Amino acid sequence: MQLDAPDNHAGAAEAHGDAHALLPPVDVLENGLIALIAPTEGSSLVHCEGARRKLQDSLLAAAVAWVELIAFMGETFFAMILSLVCRSCAAAAIQVVLSTSTTSSVCESLWDATFVCLYVLRRSASNFHQPSLRAWIRRLGLYPFSLSSLAIAWIVYQVVGFLAVWSYQRHTNEWIWSWGNYYSVDGTSATHELQRSHILEILVLSPIKEELVFRGVAFHVLSNRCASGSRPIPSSSRSCRVPNHPKAAALCVSIVFGCTHLVNLMHAKFSVLYVAIQTCLGVQIGFFYGLQYLHTGSLFQVIVLHIVNNLLSSFTSTQMDITASALLQFLRTCDCEPGICRESQTAP
Repeated sequence: MQLDAPDNHAGAAEAHGDAHALLPPVDVLENGLIALIAPTEGSSLVHCEGARRKLQDSLLAAAVAWVELIAFMGETFFAMILSLVCRSCAAAAIQVVLSTSTTSSVCESLWDATFVCLYVLRRSASNFHQPSLRAWIRRLGLYPFSLSSLAIAWIVYQVVGFLAVWSYQRHTNEWIWSWGNYYSVDGTSATHELQRSHILEILVLSPIKEELVFRGVAFHVLSNRCASGSRPIPSSSRSCRVPNHPKAAALCVSIVFGCTHLVNLMHAKFSVLYVAIQTCLGVQIGFFYGLQYLHTGSLFQVIVLHIVNNLLSSFTSTQMDITASALLQFLRTCDCEPGICRESQTAP
């Protein structure tokens, strides 16, 4: 049995106009948990005789996909802990040798992000039987760097909307945005020192890690279990299996992505209202990013969109309170009846 490696995005896009064709063909070899139980005889997609074919397109395959997704999220969390342990050991060794601490918060953030991303890339490349890390990076769409016209239009739309709201606040002198998130980790302006590591994390590192984990690997975990039929590869006599429900996989990943923001309820610097809005928007915007990934095959583009979104939303206070809104204060001063709104009378 000869198993063929997937072709690139562009070739499939020329032959088919729907979102399915823009996705890489799914892996035909078993991977993940089943591969641990019944390992294949080879780790490459090419010339693997006797290799076990992937369990796909069934209720059992869907159940396995969710178990694999949970296991992958747990392994990602393990990578974060392992990064912290390695960083702490390195800092302790440096302090012993040099008798001083030379680490900085920016270096720590860069180390953690680099460690987690490389760990996830290496593990997922092996899990999906990629011949090299470079091939896996191209398959995920991290390279080449490009932006579609729709992505550029969406960025312009967000920036124009941001400037319009900023102009209104400046005109009325009623500000709901502030620089608090840039000068204080707890979302207030209590400190006047610029939080460089925090800014780097929320504006650059978090979007890269989140998109790699969710729209990148997690989406492939789910979509690779939902495949049926075969389609010809352009300029070739071969055929390949393609994801059967890519939009459903993108939606499921977006729901998981949004729900992960609920962990912010454990931190006092986030209000319940802020976390609720963050979770709901995380599902909606995450699904939009997923659709963009389906139609372009570029994870780099999704990362750029995520960075722009985080940049514009970083001026919103994490301590937002609905009871402090001007509209609610106005309603509190009125007795509202059907069709009539009169000022309330207070007792002396």
